[in-house]
Amino acid sequence: MRRWMSIVLCIAASAVGSAQAADLEVEIRGVKAKTGHVHAALFANAADFAADLAVRAKITQEGGISTGIFTREEEMPRPPVETVTAPVNAKTVQIRFTDIPPGVYALALYQDVNDDGKLDTRMDGKPLEPWGLSNNPRLENRDPTWDEVKFELLPEGTRLIIELQQ
Repeated sequence: MRRWMSIVLCIAASAVGSAQAADLEVEIRGVKAKTGHVHAALFANAADFAADLAVRAKITQEGGISTGIFTREEEMPRPPVETVTAPVNAKTVQIRFTDIPPGVYALALYQDVNDDGKLDTRMDGKPLEPWGLSNNPRLENRDPTWDEVKFELLPEGTRLIIELQQ
């Protein structure tokens, strides 16, 4: 009987451990140019995603992309929960975030068509390269809100479809 209880407890413990992390699968549609990379960032709260934040990225000496979130007031880094970069070589791109705690998140991404390590924008801040957000909100000359882009990452995982906009 004790052995049976030990086995049950081990199974229960492993089930609890696996429920603490989930995967987010993202399908990115609407790719027009099969060049560059998609850079995606996952945010865990409204403050990190707020419109008064600027996303900055640079290429490290090792050739990777280093991203961060900076408030205009403080200029202090506030990194996203996780970032993923994937090459663009088809009309649809698949990316995956793994071992993320279940909860409420927002996803922002862009296609770096010219591979210069940044989202190219016009003087007024509007993107020149394709971009997308979770829930695919249509924005008419305004910034997205947290309520428009938030989604729930379920313990069993979640799958999103993002339509690139330009």
